[in-house]
Amino acid sequence: MFIFLSSISVYGDGQAEKPVPKEDQCTPSSDYAQSKLDAESRLVALYRSGKLKKLDILRLAPVYDQGWTLNLDKRVFVPKKIAYVKFGCGTQKMSAVSRQNVVDFVHHRIKQQTGSDSLFCRVFNVCDEKPYAFSEIINVFKDSRHHGDKLVIRVPLVVVWLVTRILGWIFKAKQQWIYSCYDKLSCDLVFDNRQILETGFKPKHKLE
Repeated sequence: MFIFLSSISVYGDGQAEKPVPKEDQCTPSSDYAQSKLDAESRLVALYRSGKLKKLDILRLAPVYDQGWTLNLDKRVFVPKKIAYVKFGCGTQKMSAVSRQNVVDFVHHRIKQQTGSDSLFCRVFNVCDEKPYAFSEIINVFKDSRHHGDKLVIRVPLVVVWLVTRILGWIFKAKQQWIYSCYDKLSCDLVFDNRQILETGFKPKHKLE
């Protein structure tokens, strides 16, 4: 059985405001995302040629663990982490996944398929059971020993929109990526994880 750790970044940057299913079109906008999608395509080709019999592709949401939260920090901290920042009302939601949930799901899939002769090629969005609102992330961080209580700076979304438009006009080569930053900070970015739940797996770990 071959298990490949891919990334939800393969879907691209235009996926806000809807739970993204695994069937959604992939339009990667970064070299990292493109390399993941290219690896997926090569593995699927090996499966179709009969060289791989069992293939799981796990598209991971932003990963965190107790001592490493970089993927979340970018949404809720100002530079140098001297204060929290809340964009708009802070109700925007994002999918994320505990590192331990990733490990547990890999173990779950290996155990499920041990002794089975079935052939398969499956793609999963791997996330915690529920997405997290930005304000929820801030509150968890404020209560933790890793980040602690700090000032919360509120930034209206119209300011973010204006800044990204100005920067996109200046740096035209990166305009799409810069505009996508506004979407990531202003809209929900939630991925459909029903497929992992349908295997009988229940994520035990969450941000708290």
